[in-house]
Amino acid sequence: MKLSRMVLIVIFVVFIALGLPDALLGASWNQSRLDFEVEIGSIGFFSLVSYLSILLATLIGPRVLMIMKTKQILFLSVLLMGLTLTAISQVQTFTSLLFFAVPLGLGSGMIDISLQHYVASRLKASHMNFLHSSYGIGVTAGPFLMAAALAFTVWRQAYLWIGIVLIMVAIWVLISFPWWPDHSKKHSPLDANAKIKETFQTPGVKNSILIFLVTVHVESMMGVFMATYAFIVLGFSASVAALATTTFFASLTLIRLLTGALGDRFHASFFVKAGQRGLLIGALLLAISVQFPFLSFISFSVLGLSMGPIYPNMMHMNKERFGAQKLSRVMSLQMVIGYTGFGILTPIAGQWFERVSMASLPYFIFIMGTLLIGLTENYLKPHPVQVLKP
Repeated sequence: MKLSRMVLIVIFVVFIALGLPDALLGASWNQSRLDFEVEIGSIGFFSLVSYLSILLATLIGPRVLMIMKTKQILFLSVLLMGLTLTAISQVQTFTSLLFFAVPLGLGSGMIDISLQHYVASRLKASHMNFLHSSYGIGVTAGPFLMAAALAFTVWRQAYLWIGIVLIMVAIWVLISFPWWPDHSKKHSPLDANAKIKETFQTPGVKNSILIFLVTVHVESMMGVFMATYAFIVLGFSASVAALATTTFFASLTLIRLLTGALGDRFHASFFVKAGQRGLLIGALLLAISVQFPFLSFISFSVLGLSMGPIYPNMMHMNKERFGAQKLSRVMSLQMVIGYTGFGILTPIAGQWFERVSMASLPYFIFIMGTLLIGLTENYLKPHPVQVLKP
């Protein structure tokens, strides 16, 4: 059954809503950490709690999809996130903030896995690119709203604004229920009862998981610490530093829109390779922007343009690399282990920045970019598509 244009709009708007809160704390951390009386690296604990919550949602997601429809999951998850964000706008302690990271992560994880599965199984590859572009729009708008809040009021106001927006989106999802087609075909039990060991043994799977792990880590590290780098190392004001995050995600969104439009002219691997090599250039520009401040926002843009194509085009290559029969299994593993990138590696990086030097961020990016190039070259070596045994 053909999906209506209105349902497509709902799907893309929900992914915009998913991105809205993701970079808020990083953009506001220079001020909010003072209210909570914690150190720079403490943001890593929030990332860790969020990671564990998203991981739980991703693990139970296939089972939830067996008993609930996608539209129902979206309504409940977006509503949960909206209510949580309004609550965060009122918290007074860092412990309370960590508490609310749990429902925020659960809602985010359920939206992510349910929509990624829905688009991958029922829609076109171009829709996957535009889905990630929609996320980029949200994750760009969030820091922009935070910059406005920091300039004219307090950081808490941005959480309240976005919380209200998400509640309104949830109501719209509820209203859209009659527009969704009734997919009578159940989700395959094979997907829900996937054999992890067999999936891991598929040629290329381990390499792809490592690529997703490093990619998610680098993207989250820049999203979380870009504003802090601009504030501490480059000496920008808190509101201008928040725009560093906005610039990064705006560039990331722009390139995803362009690669979505040009996806039929170039193979996905072209965008992945170009993005990874661009990371090295962006890291070098970020490092020398200390001596040449006019390069700072250029480096933020280059890093966003470089980071943007990697994740969605890696996801797009899954079907041709592993076959349709293994698609959901591989995607699940990539997402679950990939989340470790921001849930564990990014907090570790935060502790390094706090105890050693925030100025080492460009070198982290350069090292991770080099690692990605090596992993991807090995991953793209030809291998046969295996047929899954029933």
